[in-house]
Amino acid sequence: MNILFIGNFTGHPMHGAELPDEISVADAFEFYDHEVTRLQRDEMLSLFKKNQSLGGTTHDLIIVAKWHNLNSAIIEWLKSSGTPVIYWPFDLMVRNGKSPEWHLSTAMAADCMLSKDLFFEKGYKKMGINFQYLSLDSAADWFRPVWGVEPEFDLLFTGQPIEGERLDIIQRLLRHGYDLRIYGNKEQWAAYGIKAYDGVYDKDYGGLVAKAKASIAVDFEHVEGYWSNRIAKVMCCGGIVLTKYTTGMNKRFGDYVMYWKDYEELTGLIKVILNSPNFVKNERERVFNFADTHLRTRHVVGDLLDMYEKGKLGL
Repeated sequence: MNILFIGNFTGHPMHGAELPDEISVADAFEFYDHEVTRLQRDEMLSLFKKNQSLGGTTHDLIIVAKWHNLNSAIIEWLKSSGTPVIYWPFDLMVRNGKSPEWHLSTAMAADCMLSKDLFFEKGYKKMGINFQYLSLDSAADWFRPVWGVEPEFDLLFTGQPIEGERLDIIQRLLRHGYDLRIYGNKEQWAAYGIKAYDGVYDKDYGGLVAKAKASIAVDFEHVEGYWSNRIAKVMCCGGIVLTKYTTGMNKRFGDYVMYWKDYEELTGLIKVILNSPNFVKNERERVFNFADTHLRTRHVVGDLLDMYEKGKLGL
């Protein structure tokens, strides 16, 4: 199959050196022997504004990743080629019952939208959007474990300080003296009086995960179908994850992560980690073996291809 993939393939301007998801997704399609034409989104927009064609290549499928400059007119222009257009925003797009107008416009014009907003499925379908649940909660192949490293600290959190439960949990852990190391935007964390280290991404992430006995995960939203791909990244690096439970998580991760519902449950799990060094060593291997065979980006893309081949996308 020949796929035209429109997105960002040059870097992530908001997260420093972090590579955009489009790169690993495109690589995954090629893993399954499909031909992928990567079209940088700015170049696509330039062609659209000039009302130029996409070129002479015939594509079987067009996939468009999330971008705030998208709209229904762009999608209709892409569809004029006669090729089905799938809109795939990798992120949570409905927050507090609201969603950006450009997102809804794009989704309504596309032939299909792949989304992790499972909790809002009925809302999308009322708008006439062909919603299909598919969450990119996975890790690229370059997230690998580093074995044989003795932990340097107890707990790790990677991410930004979002007010609400995430910030509250982090502040309480630090206030109660837990050995927690934070990596993310140092300036943002400093605004709350919290010391943080520069973010570590991609190929270097495994080395960071190996330095901690366990990683903390708490998302800024807790709605059915959504959780950060941070969980899969840590697991694919052989790390133990202590995550705030969200409906549906157990179907995805089984007993390979440690779930908590409140601060008391979290601190109880931390005690298990700190008092069981052999558990940490054995669990890391068990978690990695599961993640490496279930939570790679190619596994999600494999699910998408299966849906496509079985006619489940409504195209």
